[in-house]
Amino acid sequence: GYNWIKNLHKKSVTGFLTLYVPGMLFAAFCESLHYFIPYRSFDIQDFYANVTGLSIGCMVFLFRSPEM
Repeated sequence: GYNWIKNLHKKSVTGFLTLYVPGMLFAAFCESLHYFIPYRSFDIQDFYANVTGLSIGCMVFLFRSPEM
């Protein structure tokens, strides 16, 4: 649950990777599903947008004030 995530506020590479790697895999999985849906198509720019949003979200989460 949330208890292990709330300890990731420490500015560490491990904390960043703990959030970033699963998020990157999820983004790749979701984008690869578009290949199989007839009215959708895989687009690398969408994947880059997902990764950019993931990066910004991880940085905000990890570098926020612990008092928040």
